[in-house]
Amino acid sequence: MKEPVTTTVWRLIAVPLLCTLLAASALAQESEEAHNNRNNSLTKGAWAFQFEIVGDLFNLDLRNLFGTTLALKKHTSNSSALRIGLGLGFNLSDQDRTSEQDGDTVIQSDYDRNNQSVNIVIQKIFYPAPTADVKFFYGLGPLASFNHNKTTEERPSPTRWTSSETYSWSVGVTGVLGVEWFPTRSISLLAEYGSDIQYEWQERKNKSLRTYPDDATVLSISEDKYKNFSLGTSSVKVGLSVYF
Repeated sequence: MKEPVTTTVWRLIAVPLLCTLLAASALAQESEEAHNNRNNSLTKGAWAFQFEIVGDLFNLDLRNLFGTTLALKKHTSNSSALRIGLGLGFNLSDQDRTSEQDGDTVIQSDYDRNNQSVNIVIQKIFYPAPTADVKFFYGLGPLASFNHNKTTEERPSPTRWTSSETYSWSVGVTGVLGVEWFPTRSISLLAEYGSDIQYEWQERKNKSLRTYPDDATVLSISEDKYKNFSLGTSSVKVGLSVYF
């Protein structure tokens, strides 16, 4: 459920500000000796696969951090990185619904569905105190998605054919705020909170063709267009990064 706009805006302003102040304080207190003894992979040129830890204590599972096909991060310095989430989806199904009548198989309907989707998120990540024990980070970047879905169904008695096709697009900006801790040099645990601003538009076209016993046919066509602007927040994600 979407949170009220005032609550979302407050979080977008207050939470990053508080985190930045804490990170600046940690940076000011760190000594050069501590800097030299840190053991992590926040170095220029380092790559990392990032996963979200989901489930309960006895049924843990990993999935890509953005819920996409791939979630990858590359460090451009010890205090900044570029993170990308890329998702590709494709589904094609053909289902015949049948019944038995007097020992014969009768097709009740022929149902086809195909779906394609693409979504991408790019974030610039900053670490104000990269040598701290617990590393605060924040990030900002664009997001975009496209989805196409089409279903058709044909019934032989009475003859009827229906089709529904939907196109949807969205673009926006996403932000993230979190902490990261390295139990080993190449593996880190993280917790982050995200929010986004999106503009979405959708087009849907429905068609129906029906043939009656007297061979009369009726064709119906309807089109809908939908546009929406939204502010959204996500629950806190717990994740795992594997550096290489």
